[in-house]
Order: sequence, then C-alpha cells, then structure tokens
Amino acid sequence: MRTYQESGTTVEEATTKILKDLELKEYERYEVKVMEEANKGYLGIMSSGSTRVELTVCEHKPAKAEFLLKQLLGRMGYGSAAIDARHEEKDMTVDLVIRGENLGPLIGPRGRRVKAIEHLVNLFTNIDRKDYVRVRVDVEDYNQERRKKLHQLAERVARTAIHHGRPVKLKPMDVQDRKVIHEHLAEHGGVTTASEGRE
Repeated sequence: MRTYQESGTTVEEATTKILKDLELKEYERYEVKVMEEANKGYLGIMSSGSTRVELTVCEHKPAKAEFLLKQLLGRMGYGSAAIDARHEEKDMTVDLVIRGENLGPLIGPRGRRVKAIEHLVNLFTNIDRKDYVRVRVDVEDYNQERRKKLHQLAERVARTAIHHGRPVKLKPMDVQDRKVIHEHLAEHGGVTTASEGRE
C-alpha cells in the first residue's frame, strides 16, 4: 500500500497532480479521500483556499493473480493462451481457467504441472501476507473433471465402507486429492476419514 497527498483548487485537480507522475501497475487500484476541501463561494464562484486529497494505492489480488499467470504462461511459451477469470468475494477465491490449443503439457502427469503453476501463482499473489486470496488454476477444466471423478470415487468407497462395516483404504494420493476426498465425505453422513503419513 502506498499513500500520496496533494493540493489543488478541486478534488479532480489535486488527484490529477498525483496520477500524472504515478506509474500504476496493471493490478493496482487507487482510492481518493478528501482531507480538506476549499471553501466554496456564492453559487460555487470565487472559492477560497485549496482542496487537499489523499490517494491510496493498493493491490487488487484477483487482478494480480491473473497478471502473474499471464506472465508465467508467456515465459513458458503459452503467451497466446486465454484466461477465464472468476472472483468469489464471499470466500476470497479466484478461479483462473487457461484455454487454448495444445495445452496438454501444461497439465502434466496426473495434473502435477498445473498444480505447480497454481502453487507459484498463490505464493506470489499472497507474498505480502495480507488479504489472502485462494487462487485455483485449471487447464481446460481438467481439475474440475478430476474433482468430479474423486467425488465419485469417494461416494463408491463410502458405500462400500457402510455396507461392509469396516474401513476401506485408498491408493496413495497427493495432498490436494486427499483434501478433495476429505472435504466431500465430511458432508456424507455415516463415515469418517483419516490420512496416514505426512501431509
């Protein structure tokens, strides 16, 4: 966050003075607060004194996440890929879906590459550790389809566990896949979940 103050005959003039020398990044936004306003004369004519404003520049996290992903894709040779962005204010989640042709290599074996990309974008978007947002990166809805398959697997395993009345073990999974299973079955009555080993 950066703060600037300036004076002028009007709010617009004082704000313009600040902005003319200010280089805003693509993902930065600003707010203007009037600190002191000039005294207006009769019918707004012959005002006296000056108006002082405070302009605060801050990062817009959803825009920053999209900007960082664009930069990363460009460096990886996918600069022509499009990004569908959606921001959920209520749970501070940003969904970024990469679309284009020949994007298979971005997914990687079992989705490992897109997960690595998501990790990097999350890390640098929230590097200031303020107003944390969760960024989810997908490639042509790969993760969405994978979550559906994991939900279906969880449902089958839950039915098996309930039917036989005993625990059912799944094959080893990475942390994110296990989280999907745990969260889905947390809403499923009659079963509990647990992971073995390190998270």
